[in-house]
Amino acid sequence: MRAALRIIRILERHKIPWILEHPLTSRAWWIRAFGRLLEKEHIEFVVLDQCQYGTPWKKATGLLCSRIDSTARLGHRCGGLRNNKCSRTGKAHIVLRGADPKSGKNWTSIASPYPAKLNRALAFCLVDSFRHRFSVDELM
Repeated sequence: MRAALRIIRILERHKIPWILEHPLTSRAWWIRAFGRLLEKEHIEFVVLDQCQYGTPWKKATGLLCSRIDSTARLGHRCGGLRNNKCSRTGKAHIVLRGADPKSGKNWTSIASPYPAKLNRALAFCLVDSFRHRFSVDELM
């Protein structure tokens, strides 16, 4: 976390867009330094559910975003709270506990990579925000 905060300070000094991700239930969000960052006008906390990006599990995720113009692309939440069914697919969410009976791998390990649709949304938001802040001449 110290290394991440050092990098964030550098990015903030140069007004470069950035996104920090952790599971929504992570204790990392309790760190005082992150709370202080949220006091800044250009920093936003976004919550998403990974099932809205193509996974069969819900996996709520938090994103701390700085200078991201299009966070609305990221904050997609599942509306199927009562019956554990996904609002996108109508199917029951896989619970990330235990192991997949087919592969024997822990569900949490299987669910650790970001879904491809989320990767594309994050990349778009970063590139789009970066493009709006810097001219080509500044980058060369």
